Amino acid sequence: MTEPHAARRTAAWVAAGVILLVLAAVALGHAGPPTVERKFVLVPLATHLRTVRCLLTACAPAGPLLTSLLIDGLGNMLVFAPLGAALAVALAGCRPIRRAVLLGAAVSVAFEFIQIYIPGRVVATDDVLLNAAGTALGAAAAWAAVPALRTTTTRSDSR
Repeated sequence: MTEPHAARRTAAWVAAGVILLVLAAVALGHAGPPTVERKFVLVPLATHLRTVRCLLTACAPAGPLLTSLLIDGLGNMLVFAPLGAALAVALAGCRPIRRAVLLGAAVSVAFEFIQIYIPGRVVATDDVLLNAAGTALGAAAAWAAVPALRTTTTRSDSR
């Protein structure tokens, strides 16, 4: 690995670490309302699909429903995109997008597991799926923006 590549990868690992600390503070830094019991939402995207159905049938005012979709759906994706970009650069070489998405999903699963023990927090498969999608978007954006990520190395070159 050449010197500029090594420096870029080191900087990307540092950036990924900082982003991870910020994500942990946001995801785990506060308890929910004390009156709310722990809640588990295990059916993927059921809540979001129910919200979209309600929007289409006008079962409730659109404003709060759109806010919910934007914050819960798009927000979960956007907060993990920087992590995906940093990981893709840090993992440059063989399959950086795939490896970044796997690491991002693992981080999200860990956050959801920890939330089991935080009163008032919701543990949801939606969060893991949307966080992984955000990681994928960030990794793909980095892959498109940084030409060096598109070159692959053989196993012996990456040691």
